[in-house]
Amino acid sequence: MTPIITIRGGVTREAIVMTLNKGIAGDAYPRGTATYRQWLSRTWDPDRAVALVVGINPNTATESQDDGMTRFLTRLLRGIPGQYECGGFILVNCCDYRAPDPKTLKHCRAPVSPNNLATVRSKLVECDFVVASWGTTNYGRFLEDCRDQIASLVRHSGKPVICFSPRCLPIYCGARYANTDDGRWSNTPIPWS
Repeated sequence: MTPIITIRGGVTREAIVMTLNKGIAGDAYPRGTATYRQWLSRTWDPDRAVALVVGINPNTATESQDDGMTRFLTRLLRGIPGQYECGGFILVNCCDYRAPDPKTLKHCRAPVSPNNLATVRSKLVECDFVVASWGTTNYGRFLEDCRDQIASLVRHSGKPVICFSPRCLPIYCGARYANTDDGRWSNTPIPWS
């Protein structure tokens, strides 16, 4: 069954979901299409390092289905050679309210569940390095405060942190940015400062 999602203005549409590629194991908490998703994982080699990707908010992916973002992250992170070669990732977010369009967060009554910061802290312990991918778009003061809290947790974790911006910004790791040729995106990881 294709999940139905509600977007701004109460309009509903079918979510674009894809089954996981062969050889990829997925998990999430909570499972399914709950309103909030604390974390999601994809694993292709359990004996290698684990990346913690920190985004802005969850989209439509579940433990058994990808959306465009999780499919892109899998391709991106499977292709990193050298120091940041990994066998999977855990995806957490500054806000754990599930919405296909982050603009929705600006007007959401509760974009963060009470468990989100504790989840990010626990997943920081489980990872080998962090991918800063919470973006720079202005979604209002509350979301800026969430980003600041997460950035502080990440900085104090002691884990290596990378991004894919030549300007060392926590740019979204999404196909739209990866396909730009205006200097916003790097095909190789850059240490985040």
